[in-house]
Amino acid sequence: MTCLCNTAKHLHWHLIPRYSSPREFQGVKFEDKNFGRNYAPYDKRKLDGSILMDIKDSIIFGLLE
Repeated sequence: MTCLCNTAKHLHWHLIPRYSSPREFQGVKFEDKNFGRNYAPYDKRKLDGSILMDIKDSIIFGLLE
C-alpha cells in the first residue's frame, strides 16, 4: 500500500493486492512476479473497463456482506 499526501490537502491511497500464487478473475490471470519484494517495477497492462467495474463491485459488495 502506498500513500501520497505530501503536498496535497487530501489523502490518496493505492491499494495493491499481493499474492504468492497467481489468481484468476473472470478468465483474467493476475500474477505478482515481485511477491515478497517491492511491487515496482511491474508489467503494466490495460484491462477492459467492464472487468475493472466487476473487480470494484466485487470488492465493495464483498466488504458489505
